[in-house]
Amino acid sequence: MAFPPLAFLVRTNGDPDQVIASIRQSVKEAEPARALYDVSTLESRIGTEYASQRLRAILMALFAGLALALVCLGVYSTLAYIVTLRHREIGLRIALGAKRSHILRQFVSKAMRVVTVAAILGLVGSVMASRVLSHMLFAVSASDPFTIGGVIVVVLLVAIWAALLPSLNASRVDPMVALRED
Repeated sequence: MAFPPLAFLVRTNGDPDQVIASIRQSVKEAEPARALYDVSTLESRIGTEYASQRLRAILMALFAGLALALVCLGVYSTLAYIVTLRHREIGLRIALGAKRSHILRQFVSKAMRVVTVAAILGLVGSVMASRVLSHMLFAVSASDPFTIGGVIVVVLLVAIWAALLPSLNASRVDPMVALRED
């Protein structure tokens, strides 16, 4: 008849690794035929049990950060390219007497409208995808308002920066130079 293996939990006041040797000695004295194996601390047991969940959480955080970086890069490059395409128009407006602040405000407001619509669509997409991701999360909701709001704020700030910097550079160009370019 086979007996299930015995398991002992020992509470200590000091360092558990220092107590293991004395526990082995006590077991050997009480029952010399019994072997003591697979001895570890409770922290290491818990760490082993949750290692796969921890790895999954780290990978999801890394991929989410990479996705946010790619979104910011895409938003910046697209808006900067659009402003660069309108370089001659900006030069013509300045030559006709438009104020630089008005041009900057116009480009930033157009960029914000486009990015706001994209953020709303992204919010709808994240709500739809939250059902798929909800079983992978622990102690965080898939529709966490702080996380979603933080991502939206970061993308909006990048969009403002992406529209402001190229249009600011384009508004500083001499109108005659901008009009002569092909």
